Amino acid sequence: MEYNVETADVDLVFTAGDTIDMTINVTVNDVAYDMTGMQLDMMVRRYDGLLIKALTSAGSPADITIDEDEFTILADGFDTPGIYLYDVQLTDGTKIKSIISGRLIVKKQFTS
Repeated sequence: MEYNVETADVDLVFTAGDTIDMTINVTVNDVAYDMTGMQLDMMVRRYDGLLIKALTSAGSPADITIDEDEFTILADGFDTPGIYLYDVQLTDGTKIKSIISGRLIVKKQFTS
């Protein structure tokens, strides 16, 4: 696990009520990073720190699946439009590294 690499800062945008279905490739120094056997956890919080959603690759069924150098999040979406903060942490044994973080923006749905 690389500790000299900064966490990627990426804003995610979803529409309220939509299922979260996205795949992210992970590279370190432009080389695919194999996460096989590791655990990923994603926490979404309001700006005041209140936990809104926790997703994980642990357990069954998992919200996050890992396939070598990429992970897929497939989970229920968000009902309330707003701007939240999130981070995704990778755990390899006892080592934990935040690999991606930023704002999670939930837009209002206009079709329902």
